[in-house]
Amino acid sequence: MYNQLIGQFLAAEHFSTTDMDRVAKLEATLFPNAARLACRRSSESRLRYRRAFLKRLAANLVDKASTQIGERVDETRVQLDGPRNVWQVIDAGQIPDLDKLWHVLVASKAQPLPIEQAVSVLRSAFADNTNLSMRLTRQLGILRLAAPSEPAAGHTPGMRWLCAGAVDRVNLVLTGLAVFAKRSGELAMAACLSEFRVDAPFVSPQRRAFPGVEIRQFNEQWEIRLHRELAERLAQFVGT
Repeated sequence: MYNQLIGQFLAAEHFSTTDMDRVAKLEATLFPNAARLACRRSSESRLRYRRAFLKRLAANLVDKASTQIGERVDETRVQLDGPRNVWQVIDAGQIPDLDKLWHVLVASKAQPLPIEQAVSVLRSAFADNTNLSMRLTRQLGILRLAAPSEPAAGHTPGMRWLCAGAVDRVNLVLTGLAVFAKRSGELAMAACLSEFRVDAPFVSPQRRAFPGVEIRQFNEQWEIRLHRELAERLAQFVGT
């Protein structure tokens, strides 16, 4: 989601007032309590303004991560591009992967979802067939998960990523599935689902195969394919 903000910034044509106001509004939404406020206008050169923007985002992200974890995080120890940390990437005039930084600092350290909560998450998702549904074939259980995407601004043409409003919902479903996989003894599958970055850009259709599960990413939905026996156990787990 932080990379989306950077993408919109890069896509704002000629730093027009309208485009930059839109970017500043999104930045304020992501960092509502930031000590460093979004800046709508600047007379600086484009490169200097971009660098200041990226450093402000990185600093606000670190503050937000520290608050969420409850202790000061050390972002300088996270290697984003080879051996370089976020500040070194920015100083080199390149674009840092802030979603990766957030994942390493916060998401990877998050407490596992309790089983009862995982059941509740999946049951709620299955309650709306337009959100999550499952179809059984002779060999597979095919889950269809609503996952609207949009062109990934600032990336190679053809690349897409989830719309900002879908990231948390899709991530929560995959987290619930990871809990189910671990509960079922599918430890490799659980680890892969836990580490899967739903915010990463992809080319539709994209196929990602992992132990025990395959994820196919399309423009408006994802397919999560399981062996039929495991899919039937998922139905029992959720209580559908």
